[in-house]
Amino acid sequence: MNTVHFLNVVHESGATSSRSARKREARQNQILEIAERLIAEEGIESFSLHAVARELDVVTGTLYRYFPNKDALVAALHRRAIADLHQRFGEHARRLSCELDRVELSHEVRVLTELCAASRFYLDLPEQLPNRFRFVWLMLGDPRSLIRPEDVPKSAVPLLAFLSDVRALFERASKLGALSEGSGLDRTLVFWSAQQGVVQLQKLQRYEARLFDYRRLGAQLARPLLIGWGASPAALDRAEQVLDQITQAN
Repeated sequence: MNTVHFLNVVHESGATSSRSARKREARQNQILEIAERLIAEEGIESFSLHAVARELDVVTGTLYRYFPNKDALVAALHRRAIADLHQRFGEHARRLSCELDRVELSHEVRVLTELCAASRFYLDLPEQLPNRFRFVWLMLGDPRSLIRPEDVPKSAVPLLAFLSDVRALFERASKLGALSEGSGLDRTLVFWSAQQGVVQLQKLQRYEARLFDYRRLGAQLARPLLIGWGASPAALDRAEQVLDQITQAN
């Protein structure tokens, strides 16, 4: 075999392998999309690989090529959901930063605006990504541990990365004097879990939409938390005003 023929064979083999990998990834994503929707619609108790196979019109055994069992599929869904939310939060933060660059603000007001925006980002998720958010909601709301111990380290990576971005905001706010000194991680966890608790009221909106408006209540929750951690009410007023103006403009 001459050198040119050998290189062509290697190139064709690599191209075939790449196409195969892309096809496999596309199939995995298709399975995950269907699984996420089924869990959102029917709950995790009723979810099964058989239900996914039925949607795909294949035998259940076909899915074992991609996920060895239901638990592995749920763990993959969990990692994907958190990683996707983290990516979207980063994109949201970058867009906001560009908008804030056009406004003359003190460092104090700017970082408070970013924290208020982080709260609104989470409160917007049930409408923007209903299936994905509902899956995360189910995973957090169920008192049982739905992730196998061996899958926890892999799931922890995207979760901690997501939390670290919000933690950095709190730490920067303290450094700039917008908030008092305190644990950025503790504040992140309190802030996040408080928003998650308010979002639970979404289920009650069918009884009285205005009374159980979780977005309105979530905004009211963020303000006293930030003031309790040392934010100036006047600076917070300005931050909320700036954020409202950016939201209306977009």
